[in-house]
Amino acid sequence: MNRRANVVLTTIILAACWGCAVDARKTGAVCPVHNVALQDDRIKIAYGLVRTSGDEADARNKLFPHAATRYLGGCEVYTTSPSSALVSFRSECRKAEAAWKKQCQAKLDRIYEHDGQIHDVLGKAAKFKDVESYVSQSNGPAIGLRGKVKAEEDLAELRRMIEATKPPAQIQWHVRVEP
Repeated sequence: MNRRANVVLTTIILAACWGCAVDARKTGAVCPVHNVALQDDRIKIAYGLVRTSGDEADARNKLFPHAATRYLGGCEVYTTSPSSALVSFRSECRKAEAAWKKQCQAKLDRIYEHDGQIHDVLGKAAKFKDVESYVSQSNGPAIGLRGKVKAEEDLAELRRMIEATKPPAQIQWHVRVEP
């Protein structure tokens, strides 16, 4: 096939798929949490690698199973990949999802604020110059500490100092002793 024919064929395929949507509706389904029939909507498809925390997966299953605010299209995107999906949703699930996300963001904000406090504590003691704090979101938000100290006593002191700040989340310790 010549180049001109390929261009024409590609144009026809793209035109045919423009506005195509994946049909993921659950006709006649009822939300098990809110016991109400689902409504239909068209949403944008998200492509790429999306990692969901265990907390989010649990919340999606238990609190808002039919929010249907996203449709994951996979990692590979082609010119013929659909851009939208038809889904079934429940407005109460979407409200519950929005409230859950707002609560998670408030917790994350507190963690970032507290990470700043820990950074200040670390900066006041020269023996902790090789220790840094960070915020981790891989398994639910947490504050992490990584680096090295010279003695077990220094590590014990560091633990006491950090615990005294009353962290709002779990501390992930990655501090090693290197004499």
